[in-house]
Amino acid sequence: MQENHSFHPDFPDDLGEALDYFDGYSTGTANRFRDAVRVRIRLIVDNPELFSIVYDDVRIARLPKYPYSIHYRVVNGAPNFLSVNHTSKDRKNWPKRK
Repeated sequence: MQENHSFHPDFPDDLGEALDYFDGYSTGTANRFRDAVRVRIRLIVDNPELFSIVYDDVRIARLPKYPYSIHYRVVNGAPNFLSVNHTSKDRKNWPKRK
């Protein structure tokens, strides 16, 4: 089965900022965070409608053990990953991405 999920062009920058933050603690922490993101993305790809719609048509999947969440839309049955946000970020400051 071919996967047809996609990533917003700014998604890697969001992830990079979060990784830089954790890398400030230790490389191991950053690597564990990266692994947690991979596991969560795989879960979303396998079950795109698993997480609830929180605003507009955007779903939010929190990362276990980390104060970050992945925002995504389901488009034609496949996830379109929009952003990685710190959970303390005010909702009005969440990126408005299509």
